[in-house]
Amino acid sequence: KGSGAGADEMPRVLLRTAKVLTAEPLPEADTLLTGTVDCGDADGAPRTFVAGIAKHVTPDQLVGRRVVVLCNLKPQKLRGVNPNP
Repeated sequence: KGSGAGADEMPRVLLRTAKVLTAEPLPEADTLLTGTVDCGDADGAPRTFVAGIAKHVTPDQLVGRRVVVLCNLKPQKLRGVNPNP
């Protein structure tokens, strides 16, 4: 009935749970935190993240927690932080 996109037309997203290894406020950005997460990648390398959650959680509250990460976004430099794919 609707005119929405079918499942074969929707881009696939890759969601993984990850453990937050490090987190810190991003300088000169009131709402952003940056840090690293372990997504369980085969190479074992942590991934860098930038998230607009600083008004809701402190870095200390975030480290050690498990979060959901969208892993197949195109890498994009944000506020001087280069994410690693």
